[in-house]
Amino acid sequence: MPQRSKSPARSTRKTRVRPKSAASPRTPTCFDDPERMASRDFRACILAVSKDLREGQLRRARPAGGFLECRDLELPDRRRGCRTLKTVHKLLFRAIVPHDDCDSAISRALEFDQATGKGPLGELLVSPLVTLFDENGLGRGIHAGNFLWRGPNYLKIRGRMSGTTNAGLYRAPVFDSVEKCRQMHVLYGRLCGRVETLDARLLSQLAGSQLIGTYRILIRADPAEGEDGLPGSNAVEGVFEGAFIRVCR
Repeated sequence: MPQRSKSPARSTRKTRVRPKSAASPRTPTCFDDPERMASRDFRACILAVSKDLREGQLRRARPAGGFLECRDLELPDRRRGCRTLKTVHKLLFRAIVPHDDCDSAISRALEFDQATGKGPLGELLVSPLVTLFDENGLGRGIHAGNFLWRGPNYLKIRGRMSGTTNAGLYRAPVFDSVEKCRQMHVLYGRLCGRVETLDARLLSQLAGSQLIGTYRILIRADPAEGEDGLPGSNAVEGVFEGAFIRVCR
């Protein structure tokens, strides 16, 4: 029997927009090229992003970390070598909530399903999140992780975040004494990523745009351990302040 030809005009399949060179989590890119920004022909739109990161969970991941020793470093106090703790985790925020005071309209729209109106929706997964601590988990740390931000309308943003752990910035004498230089279980850093996919029916103009900003994440101490004890695994929250950078075509 003759078969009916399929007409592409009747297809109800949703279309996604992918940039020509989507950022890989292994080789992320960051918008930090001052020469390009200073050039006369460079034009871009800056779209504010302001989010509250809620319902965070921190879980150990593989490969497991451990203590490392390095003996080829000579210190001024005549000690030799250092001891470092390496930890590997997965960090998941199950809720990304727009902060209306600063979040732009186009950024807020990303959190709501355009078909149903439900929202805000979305989650941020950081895996692996690797931290190197001086001596132990209460010492100064440096962390880095690959992230995936997923949301409604097929939103996917991939990239990398990195910064310091157990260090406060808002401290005396330069600022009010809000934090101490040793601020336990706090992560500060920079997040850089790229919009990989987005529903073509809405906001497709953001596909390929870069996201850059800073974050503060707090891992609250387990009440059973006291204020200076080990952090809890289900008490993580944070804030993100940044912007989408869409280069004009």
